Amino acid sequence: MNLLLPLLALSSFLLACTAKSQTDPGEADPNQASYELVELDAYSFRRAYHDQEGLKEAELEAFMNRNPEAMYLFTNENQHAALFALLTEHKILVDGDLNLQLVDSLPEPTTYQFSKSKELQLETRLLEDPKQVKTPSYELTFRDNEKIVLIDTLPFDWPPDVQFFTMDLNKDGKEELFTVFHWYIINGDNYDVHIYELRE
Repeated sequence: MNLLLPLLALSSFLLACTAKSQTDPGEADPNQASYELVELDAYSFRRAYHDQEGLKEAELEAFMNRNPEAMYLFTNENQHAALFALLTEHKILVDGDLNLQLVDSLPEPTTYQFSKSKELQLETRLLEDPKQVKTPSYELTFRDNEKIVLIDTLPFDWPPDVQFFTMDLNKDGKEELFTVFHWYIINGDNYDVHIYELRE
């Protein structure tokens, strides 16, 4: 009897250690590399609808569906120098305006090319319950072979009309992640574009 209690205690300890060492597939593995989502750049665009009086049908349609104009002048010499030339080269910016034809929502779920040899799974989820978040946010979950490597949230104003797309701007094998937040205000549509990169 004196030996039984220590043996039972030792068995319980070993079982607890074994259970703790097994990572739940739905949780981030602390032994995996650390990832972070870094914002590289941000732009603002607007498509105003005033001064449309006198336009005929074809002209009016073209006016109402034109690409949003930059709210600030973008040049290679200002704070957007790092990506401005690449965005222009890939036709995301046309004459400084946002090319909406290239703005398309990613399928859900989708993949994110982290490097030339590594592909991650990406899921987005809208969080709008006031019990969970103060402002509407999108939760981004990155997985590597079903293991969660990063969960991050991106806040937006209401309504959360957001599109996501990816593109490898500098052809280094790693994609940039674009978010396009769209909202209507005072006779015009505004578009905020943020560009992110996942880093290890």
